[in-house]
Amino acid sequence: MSATEEYRPTNPSFKQSNVAETIGRDMTETAAQLRDLVSRHVAGGAPVEVENLKLPVGAGNSNETILFDARWTVDGVAQQRGMVLRIAPNGYQLFKDPRIADQYRLMQVLTEIGKVRVATPLHFDGGTEPFGAPYFLMGKLDGFVPVTFPPYNSAGKLFDATIAQRRTAWESAMEQLCEIALTPLDEVAFLADNPDDGDFDAHFRMTLDECRWSKADHVPIIAQTEQWLIANKPKNPPAGLSWGDARIGNMMIGPDFQISGVMDWEQLSLGGALLDLGWWLFFDAFHSVNLGLTRLEGLGTRDETLAYFRGRTGIDTAEVQWYEVLAGYKLALIMARKLIMEKSSDPGNNANNNIITIQLARSLGIEAPGDVIEEIA
Repeated sequence: MSATEEYRPTNPSFKQSNVAETIGRDMTETAAQLRDLVSRHVAGGAPVEVENLKLPVGAGNSNETILFDARWTVDGVAQQRGMVLRIAPNGYQLFKDPRIADQYRLMQVLTEIGKVRVATPLHFDGGTEPFGAPYFLMGKLDGFVPVTFPPYNSAGKLFDATIAQRRTAWESAMEQLCEIALTPLDEVAFLADNPDDGDFDAHFRMTLDECRWSKADHVPIIAQTEQWLIANKPKNPPAGLSWGDARIGNMMIGPDFQISGVMDWEQLSLGGALLDLGWWLFFDAFHSVNLGLTRLEGLGTRDETLAYFRGRTGIDTAEVQWYEVLAGYKLALIMARKLIMEKSSDPGNNANNNIITIQLARSLGIEAPGDVIEEIA
């Protein structure tokens, strides 16, 4: 695809949605609320001006995120900081438990360790005021995100970058992925306080329970995949921290093409690093093969990704296909949940046949799923 061509999706389920747009929060009221919160919790009580409120571009399917800038003065010295407001889902919810308190605490821990780059956590509130749900504030990262809309293999700053710059970004991304895998378990042991977490088995049980919660267990491709996962479950999965949404589209790439931050921790767990590797590979294929695009030169191939991960972490990747299928299963549940809430059962855009389940079938080596035109409830 040339720089002058626009990517046009052929699958009707490949379309952008944004939770914040769906909710339609009043930005004038939100700005006033943020002025008060930033003043009390970040600016030491100084009067604060809030401006440039906007939603993320090309992302925002699973949470309500608002970007903004804040200005205040301390001892006559002007202060300015870009910030991000993240509000827990309330109504439009793709995950049974987005674990927003654990997200915030994990970001604090990773900031203290200093190996995995994350946004600076600024303030957390587990109550429902003033936004109707728990929320946290964090610093805004510097750089750009290789977004899904339009796909980064077809347009955007990574597309326009040189091969050497893309290679720098990929190697930096892989290093961050491996640093997550190498995070000492004793530093993140608090995650096991959640009854649905603690190790790989607990995470897998939670994933199967998520299927019931999503009301998608009767969808043919999902039911077939679940049977395969149970029958082929790894016997000795490695322990470790999992980011949960491991893909380059959840990383901020700085001006030097090094990763400046790892974002979106809603699916965090102690399920082990191979969860992240499988998710990464599934999304790499999604943004290339599944969308009819060619992976940008400079970004690592599948074999290069596996070799880098093995060499840096020492983790055996022989059973990685199982984790790729698990990633597809999880994403199929998310897509089914989304389509249920949107009451969509159109051809090519229903719980059984959509852009995720097509790739899931490819990962399983089975025929592409057909339409199930019925009300999924």
